[in-house]
Amino acid sequence: MALTKVILEDKIEIKGYEGLYAVTSDGQVWSHPKGTNSKEGNWMSLDCYGRYPVVCLTKLGQPKRHLVHRLVAGAFIPNPNKRSQVNHINGIRTDNRVDNLEWVTASENRLHAWREGLQTATALHKDSARKAGYRRRLFSMDQASDIRESYKAKELNQYELAAKYGTSQAVINGIVLHKTYTKEAA
Repeated sequence: MALTKVILEDKIEIKGYEGLYAVTSDGQVWSHPKGTNSKEGNWMSLDCYGRYPVVCLTKLGQPKRHLVHRLVAGAFIPNPNKRSQVNHINGIRTDNRVDNLEWVTASENRLHAWREGLQTATALHKDSARKAGYRRRLFSMDQASDIRESYKAKELNQYELAAKYGTSQAVINGIVLHKTYTKEAA
């Protein structure tokens, strides 16, 4: 959602909603006067949809929700590398001031969240990491051994083994090629 740089005082018109709505550098959205009876515009109230403040903009009778931080970043922050996400530098999702926002990749956004402690490891994350992901195993080592033997003896092909064990051919392929289930879980 790109925005134009048509400046009205300290507000920038929102692209696609020119003459209807504008956004400020501190994250407020202005609604221009509508109709012949309305003399003044007004500041719009923000709602929370999910974890971020949103505003509902209407054009030709069609309402649409927009994330406020994306409106501010699109209006005030250049994005020459065409990054897809907007990061809150201080980690506060409701702080939509332009100096708190930056364009980032999805990977950069996730790394920022981990580094700043916004995303923390749950007990399950820690346990899974400690056991190197073995908690998600579908089969015992004995079953993996049986799968390998059946495949080696050409009793069943990978698709038939997958059907027999209720899994995908890709899982069976990993087992028969010794990519998975190579050692007992810790």
